Amino acid sequence: MRLLDYWRSTLPLPVAARRRALDAVCTRARRDATAAADLVSFALGDPDEEIVYRATLEYVECARCAGPRAATPAREAIEWVARRLALNRAAVFAALASLNDESVLEMLRPFRLVLDEAECVAVHRRLKCHPVGATREFFRAWAELRDPVARYLAEFPQGVAGPR
Repeated sequence: MRLLDYWRSTLPLPVAARRRALDAVCTRARRDATAAADLVSFALGDPDEEIVYRATLEYVECARCAGPRAATPAREAIEWVARRLALNRAAVFAALASLNDESVLEMLRPFRLVLDEAECVAVHRRLKCHPVGATREFFRAWAELRDPVARYLAEFPQGVAGPR
């Protein structure tokens, strides 16, 4: 399924129907690795958090099961975040972080500050229930990275420039 086809035929459907369509594509992709490419339209072209999260996870997992180029789909998905290709970058980011894969988290690390405040909230909301192992450490370091900046900005009244 091409992205334009997705926007034309699938996106206008109610969320529940799009989720059922994703279920069908996931089932097909688990049986036939070539169908995994159809998951990209769901991951890039849908604004719904659940759809994008699941499509991203399935895309990466199908590729992992397919063989040696396992890191490539994760890199592709990180590009969706970095280049603002996905309509819901936070869901893509959260899906990748939820893999609890140190190599994927290492690739995500430079993009932690690319997300805006609302996207950061969405990622944390999505994963706060189950950060484990490497993902827990990733979020701890991310919080440390974000907090000093927030505290520094909070010290200055709005409209007043900080020290030069």
